[in-house]
Amino acid sequence: MSEFYKAEELEKIKKCEMQIFRDFAKVCEENGLKYWGIGGTGLGAIRHKGYIPWDDDIDVGMTYDDYVKLNQIFMRDFADKYTVVNAENFGDYPAMNEHICMNGTKFITNDAKRLKYPQGIFLDIFPYFKTPTDDKLRVKHGKSMWFWGKVLILRQIPFPVIPFKGFKAKIVHCGTFVVSCLLKLIFTHKWLYNKNLKVSLKYDDLEDYYYIFTSNPKYRDWYFKKDVKETIVKYPFEDTEMCFPKDLDGYLVCAYGDYMQLPPEDKRVTHAPIYMEFPKE
Repeated sequence: MSEFYKAEELEKIKKCEMQIFRDFAKVCEENGLKYWGIGGTGLGAIRHKGYIPWDDDIDVGMTYDDYVKLNQIFMRDFADKYTVVNAENFGDYPAMNEHICMNGTKFITNDAKRLKYPQGIFLDIFPYFKTPTDDKLRVKHGKSMWFWGKVLILRQIPFPVIPFKGFKAKIVHCGTFVVSCLLKLIFTHKWLYNKNLKVSLKYDDLEDYYYIFTSNPKYRDWYFKKDVKETIVKYPFEDTEMCFPKDLDGYLVCAYGDYMQLPPEDKRVTHAPIYMEFPKE
């Protein structure tokens, strides 16, 4: 399959994701849980009042406490409809975020094709953890979180997606394959997951703090203030509304710079699945 979808495929993916999101948002509202759209989802809400036209997922963040409560509810009440896929529930899931996957679907990407965890059309949820307001301590914390998150990914994915091809890509993948094999000899998946969680929760008792995602590559600048849950606002998103942080513009400028400017076509990326199945109609 090419990097981009046929129009009808992308519409089917978006339709499934919006169904997952509506169930997710309803659970949050009924149980007092707070979430906010992040990444390209926030950009799409501002620039397109919905999805970025070529985008194929929805990204939301929530505090780790609410994230744990949400998972308990979904695993208890929605097991017939969705599977909560994360590194705690599945021994080869390679990241510290999670997917709420729609049962009866497939969404398999090239980098994860060798892994056995359920891979379906999903809502992407990122848990946020407390981190110090002090710049030096926050950067140190964020760097440690990012490092151990990458180790977990590389242990499970020996051939990660890289932004180039040819001989150079083959050399890099030889190196990542060797490192992945060594990591499997040294660390179990469970040990690395627990290490990630321990590092992420290091400052959980702070009274003055920011929020940061555990594998955030821009840990120096991408953070939310501790009142993010109390200052959430709603923006139109497709045919519904979605919650976002109050200072969404500031977040997007930090993340993307001049985010109202469309990127060149060769910079427009998707998950590029190699195999998909949709719900039976």
